[in-house]
Amino acid sequence: MPTSPSTITAHLRAALNTGDRLPLSQILHPDVHWTPAAHQGSPCHGRTEVLLRCSHLHTSGLRATVQETFTYPEATVLGLLVHPGDDPTTPRATHYLVFHHTDGLITRIRDYTQRHDALNAAYQGT
Repeated sequence: MPTSPSTITAHLRAALNTGDRLPLSQILHPDVHWTPAAHQGSPCHGRTEVLLRCSHLHTSGLRATVQETFTYPEATVLGLLVHPGDDPTTPRATHYLVFHHTDGLITRIRDYTQRHDALNAAYQGT
């Protein structure tokens, strides 16, 4: 049974809020591509590499709180408040991830630093 866009959004929120990558692994396409924002690291390809990147970010102490979500028929945008560790005094940055999905699986992930760029990419499907 195909996963609906709203279910994909729920899985993404659960994975980020709990640090558990199991909900994420269930909705990643085997050949998913993740393109980070400029100067934010190198792209990764495949479910295993994406999950390893998520694990590495989490174990290095980076935390993200979902601030807002936008669900489109073929994409989900998460607005994240990103900060190192659990210390409330650490610097925080807003970051946007666009998850493009096809047939209930995430096929592309793209990082954006600007909200309007992320929303435009999700809306346009690019």
